[in-house]
Amino acid sequence: MKVIAILASPRGNRSFTKTLAESAMKGATEAGADAGLIDITKKKINYCKACDTCYKLGRCVQKDDFNEVYERFLAADGIILASPVYFNSVSAQLKTFIDRTADCRHCLLLEGKYGMSVTTTASSGAERTVDYMNEYLVNSGAFVVGSAHTAMPYMPKNMETASEKAYELGKDMVEAYRTKRQYPEQAAVQKAFIDRFCYVVKANKDTWTAEHDHYLKKGWFK
Repeated sequence: MKVIAILASPRGNRSFTKTLAESAMKGATEAGADAGLIDITKKKINYCKACDTCYKLGRCVQKDDFNEVYERFLAADGIILASPVYFNSVSAQLKTFIDRTADCRHCLLLEGKYGMSVTTTASSGAERTVDYMNEYLVNSGAFVVGSAHTAMPYMPKNMETASEKAYELGKDMVEAYRTKRQYPEQAAVQKAFIDRFCYVVKANKDTWTAEHDHYLKKGWFK
């Protein structure tokens, strides 16, 4: 099993969020996975231009580091999203990356994968932020095993507790993948989206050719 952690904290090795991501990776590794980390704050990832080319070709045509990261992201079996809380949401770096993966959302390209999220905050917004990351994973086709977060990470006990949870979730993500664990409520959300969005894809079949072909192959059209 391949696990990738997407780190979106510009604090580098001083990042408490990175510590949680590494704890999750440690749990996944000790459970038998091959885990790696990509610090997207060190990558050049431009804003989405809303050109819809990815819907047509199945790839982004911008010349930056996005496609390199996206290829590893889609090749992983397990995904750890790691962002600090910035004004009650994810960092700008993670939001920019997510915006560039619109075709992943439309086509649920994370189907068959498992994920989790981690965050830290000086005060508030942790639950809202992990909910945002987990919702993105579910809406893109993955099953989410949970999240780990803490406020006031300068207090050692807080980080210790959150790190232990991240570690256990990393292990659990590997077990979920091995056993093909099902999450009926998450699956229902994914099915409801497909049932609605197939009409949008069909209406744009002449321009969204890659997505239309994907929906045909999956047998999602009614």
